[in-house]
Amino acid sequence: MDHAAKYEIPTTRSPKEGPVCYYCKKPGHFKRDCKKLKSDEGNDQPRQFNRSIVQGVSNLDAKILLDCGATTVYVSRGFVKKHELKTHAYTDRTIKVKLGDNKIDESILELVKIEILLQGV
Repeated sequence: MDHAAKYEIPTTRSPKEGPVCYYCKKPGHFKRDCKKLKSDEGNDQPRQFNRSIVQGVSNLDAKILLDCGATTVYVSRGFVKKHELKTHAYTDRTIKVKLGDNKIDESILELVKIEILLQGV
């Protein structure tokens, strides 16, 4: 006994209508040919981002990438040595990093007190 049934996908337009633009939602053209899209792009002003730019670390010039949502900020050993910052070993916890050759490097964390100065804040 065959219980297979034919199912047709309902459409909201007939194939004779042609394409519908995904940008302006009007029929008759594709997005790549949309006059509204081209007009809107022509009027596009440069975006203004409100960024917090790091101006310095503990009164020292520094360029860093800062994740404002992170609970920890990592500073390179080179930066610490170059500026002779005082560190304290944090032996309660280690950090493990998987390297490109699949080896695992484990290090003891060192704490350093820094003050981060943000431009415009």
